[in-house]
Amino acid sequence: MSNWRWLKRPDAADRWLSDGLQVADRGDFDLIVEVDMSATNRLLKQLRERGHRVTYTHAIVRAAAIALSRHPDLAVLVGSRQIASPTRIDISMPIAASTCATEVQRVT
Repeated sequence: MSNWRWLKRPDAADRWLSDGLQVADRGDFDLIVEVDMSATNRLLKQLRERGHRVTYTHAIVRAAAIALSRHPDLAVLVGSRQIASPTRIDISMPIAASTCATEVQRVT
């Protein structure tokens, strides 16, 4: 886990929240967000005209990587004894039923 930095040990509130989530019923809900993809459409068109094979998946993975790098408090691993945050953003995308390919988006 060399790409994780240890933030702190969980306090009583962290442990209480973790215990509560383990015994709580799963919430059933749907969330729908409408997003204007006009700029993305133009960018993908330009890239395709230059010979790049790009899809909406590439754009969405890149956007997720940028968002997580700008808001590192959203990407944490909470364990029973420690809380960690990644030092880099790696996003994995399943590409078949039994495999997973890692698409690394380095954001500076």
